[in-house]
Order: sequence, then structure tokens, then C-alpha cells
Amino acid sequence: MPSLAPDSLSSLITQSFTDRKRPAYGQLATADLDGTPHVRAVHFHLIPEREALAFNCHTLSAKWQQLSQNSRHEGCFFDPYRLVQIRWRGIAEPLNPRDPNEKTFLDQMWLRMRPDVRGEYWIDCGGKSSNVSERAPNLGTILCRPFLWDIYKISQKEIPTVARLIDSLWPGKISFGEYGKGERTIHELKNGRWVSRKVSLLNGK
Repeated sequence: MPSLAPDSLSSLITQSFTDRKRPAYGQLATADLDGTPHVRAVHFHLIPEREALAFNCHTLSAKWQQLSQNSRHEGCFFDPYRLVQIRWRGIAEPLNPRDPNEKTFLDQMWLRMRPDVRGEYWIDCGGKSSNVSERAPNLGTILCRPFLWDIYKISQKEIPTVARLIDSLWPGKISFGEYGKGERTIHELKNGRWVSRKVSLLNGK
């Protein structure tokens, strides 16, 4: 199985998607079979042993149905504490909640959700369990395996200021430094190997 990302990117991916104090709520884009696009925010988790990102969702949700029919998707997460936009294109793998081989992993993913969210899953099932430690049967977990990363690093000059502003939600002007001093890199998986190239901030070429 190919690595989740090239070595030069692995530290950033680990930091951005394992920060428990600042969860990685990013955007997931999918499409219906007729091509109609859909985008929504989900909570992404890094699963290093699977060389994948993952998120939980309801097995009757649109994203579960769409990715079961068309596994191609795109994701985006702006990490305001590291001033980097992380975008990717990849293949999704919905895990069957009834697969006994996945039980341990799915139980672990269930416990990554807040207790109040777990409670809502059980309410949706008709309130058949009051024990939110027990996984509800309507929970689905989807693995995301990128084959292309698009990384835009903003000028690091303003990190402390931006982090304080976001933490306090102070309605002042947020400065992201000089646009031209940022850096954009494409990392693409080709024949099982990651190939990286610097590209234009404006057009990705």
C-alpha cells in the first residue's frame, strides 16, 4: 500500500490531523451519479496504520451513498494555526459496519465522537441503547486515500496574530502576510511513488 503522503509532507499532515485541541473540521466534496456536486464539513482523523484519513457519518447520509457509488472525492482543510491550506483528491472506502473484521476499528472510531453526537445516533435508531459507549448500527466510517495533495503555505510572518484572533473571535482585521511570499506545492502519486512540484499560487501550473 502506498504511503499516505510523501516524507516531506508527513509531519504537517500528522500535526494538522491529530491535534485534539483543534480538531480538523474540513470540507468534503462529492458528486451524485448525474454530476451534481455536494460539499459539507466533516471531522477528519488521521489513521496512520491505514495510510488514510477517515471520518464518521450516518449510513443513510448523502455522502455515504455518493461515495459508495463513486469513490472519487476532494477534501480541503485550512489549518489557521499553521497557516496552510491542505487540499487533496482521492479514493474513498466506506467500511461495512457489519463486517466483523472491522469491528475493533469501527468501535474505536465511534468513541472518537463526542458523547452527545453518539447519543443522537442512538436516538435515530429509536433510542434502543442508553449506553453511548456501545456503537450504534447506523454509524459508518469512510477512509480517504489521497492520490494528490495540493499544499498552499501562507507566509509564516503572521501566525501568532492570526491564531490569537481566531481563538478569541475578535472581529478585527486578520492579516495573512504578503500573498506573493506564500508557497504552493503539488504532490501526486504516480506508479506508486510521490512526485512533487512547485506551482503557481494563482493557477496551479
